[in-house]
Amino acid sequence: MEAFEKWKARVDELAEKALDRLRDLRGRVEELSHQFSEASSIKELSPLMGELLSAKLEAKQVLRTFKFSSKGLLKEAKDVLSKTLSPDELEDVLEELEGYINEKMEFLEEEYDALSDMVGDLRKRFKRAVRARKARIKEIRIRLPEITFPDFGRIVEEMESSFTTGWSKTPSIVVSSIRLPRSDLNIIDALVEAGIFRSRNEGIAFFVHRGIESSREWLERVKSKIEEIRRLREETRRELEKIIKEESGEGSKSVKVDVE
Repeated sequence: MEAFEKWKARVDELAEKALDRLRDLRGRVEELSHQFSEASSIKELSPLMGELLSAKLEAKQVLRTFKFSSKGLLKEAKDVLSKTLSPDELEDVLEELEGYINEKMEFLEEEYDALSDMVGDLRKRFKRAVRARKARIKEIRIRLPEITFPDFGRIVEEMESSFTTGWSKTPSIVVSSIRLPRSDLNIIDALVEAGIFRSRNEGIAFFVHRGIESSREWLERVKSKIEEIRRLREETRRELEKIIKEESGEGSKSVKVDVE
């Protein structure tokens, strides 16, 4: 049925994007696995373990995103097709589309499981290494790598392009006494923390020029990515602390996990 083929192509697009990212992450895990085999100390192993756990958590997020996007697509298909198809035809198309989505999800889960198994094996090796060295370790410091997303850099580039293009053509003057809602200021502070702006003043200046309301959609996308990064970093930090405390003994060792 033509109606099904159209929406099937949309599912293929979502699945292909997710699969590409999962395979990129799996390649990164394989690369880290080689480095892991060559490392000879806890100091060398710890940041590698952090990157491995981050890759696994991001891969899980890829599955969540596909599942969420697919549900939205299914709802959109129902809304659109209900205007042109009979109830029976609509039910058949939606049932077939849902089955196709489930097939794609199962395939993506297989890719995730392969990556997860690799990380799990390396996690066991890391625990054995910590256990073997526990009598000699006084402090373990871990620096987690930066967690990025494919479109996050593009979002920042959009902002930078707008910022530099809009400002380079006109002279500027210093103004003061600008009143902003607390919610808008919180967003600007989050962008400063993420490194998008150098300071709160720079962020305020940008949005005075561009207009916070006109930037609302862009802000929400950036805010969503920042929240994902924070959550993944926190999950990775907790997992690493758990591994080391289990094998070293929580009371006898100092475990410090920093984020770059």
